[in-house]
Amino acid sequence: MRFPSMPRHGSTSRICQATVLIALGSGSAAWAQDPPAPKVEPEKPATATSGEFDSAMEKVREGKLDDALELIKTRSIKHPEWPPARIILARLLFASDQQPMARRALEQAAVDSSDHPEVFLTMGNLALAEGRLSDAQLNFIKARSLVGGGRFRDDIAGKYQRESHDGLAAVAEGRDDWKTAQAELLASLELEPKNGSTRQKLARTLFRMDKTDEAFSMLEQAVKDSPQLEPAGVSMAWLWNQKGNPEKAAEWFGYAAKVEPKSPRPLLAHSAWLIDQGRSKEAAPLVEAALALDPKSREAKQMRALIDWHSRDLAAVEAALEPIHREEPTNTLVANLLALALIDQADPVKRTRGLKIAETTARRNPRSSESLATVGWGYYRVGQLDQAEKLIRASISGSRTTPDVAYYLARVLTDKALDQDATKLLESALKLPGAFAHRDDATALLKTLKK
Repeated sequence: MRFPSMPRHGSTSRICQATVLIALGSGSAAWAQDPPAPKVEPEKPATATSGEFDSAMEKVREGKLDDALELIKTRSIKHPEWPPARIILARLLFASDQQPMARRALEQAAVDSSDHPEVFLTMGNLALAEGRLSDAQLNFIKARSLVGGGRFRDDIAGKYQRESHDGLAAVAEGRDDWKTAQAELLASLELEPKNGSTRQKLARTLFRMDKTDEAFSMLEQAVKDSPQLEPAGVSMAWLWNQKGNPEKAAEWFGYAAKVEPKSPRPLLAHSAWLIDQGRSKEAAPLVEAALALDPKSREAKQMRALIDWHSRDLAAVEAALEPIHREEPTNTLVANLLALALIDQADPVKRTRGLKIAETTARRNPRSSESLATVGWGYYRVGQLDQAEKLIRASISGSRTTPDVAYYLARVLTDKALDQDATKLLESALKLPGAFAHRDDATALLKTLKK
């Protein structure tokens, strides 16, 4: 179970770093230590305010795309700074998980607005999300070539240039071409020197170039420019962890806590890392210290609930997350963990309610593999094996997932008398270090299967 805490860096996972890729055809498992890089989603219209596209999105969900396009065009009259209407339509389609129609709208936008940078920036981001680095590079270069000539206001032109540089930096990073990434990020910073997020990316690049002192200085400046970013010491800890040096990571977490003794953020980051390492008991006092600094911290309460989840104190998880879920019913991560805590309890009423929460969450987040896996586990717990297997397999099709979800599938396969496939899954899962809430259950099940 993953939970919100500190930002990722590259391919480093904070919770449940160990991951599994299930080979659905045979039921066997192929494992990997690093999860995939964060997905790059096509941008939403950056200049639109909340609610600007609600009516258009409703039409999109109803399949009335011509009506949606007309609504976008009508609103765009008062917003010349917006992207072309078909680009906005494509982004709404992506957001509503209508991938084929979104791509079709994007291709039509390339015909209708072939000289607009937004077309190629969107295509570049989509290519990045799919790992097509060469395609992404060509699109970002094309977008940058269309910015000049005084066609756009200076602020809009600068935005397009920055996004092109950032995109090309991401391409270079994907190729481990750190010098090119550095050059592109420096060019982006020249256009917006106070952009802390870009400076943070540059720090990561410098770290990869073994310029650790420069990386830390860059992170410190990034936090000065954008105080909402995580502390510089925390960022360094994640970078060392990604490099495979947990000792250095622990040192930097400790440093971050000393630099900001009154802030809960370093303590929560350290807690997240410890849980990721499978050391949730060590994380507990840090979370309590964070709550002492900020008793109202929802993040700390959620982190404590995650620790309780790993110690299998389901009643404590339920008690901690129920009030948060009531106030934030659309908080996917809270809803998933609460659903799991209810589903795993013996009370059939709680199981049924947990499944209902899981189903509602999955409908709201159709692309969330974790939400789908939670629904699948809920179906297993209420005795619907075929539906459970179908959903759990769907949640891991072509993607990596946690050992806990592998355990869910193993339970289903065991009940279907597919002991050999279940055994392979459990053996692979149990070889991995790190967070695994059902590790003891998996060990016991494997022992039973081998008798």
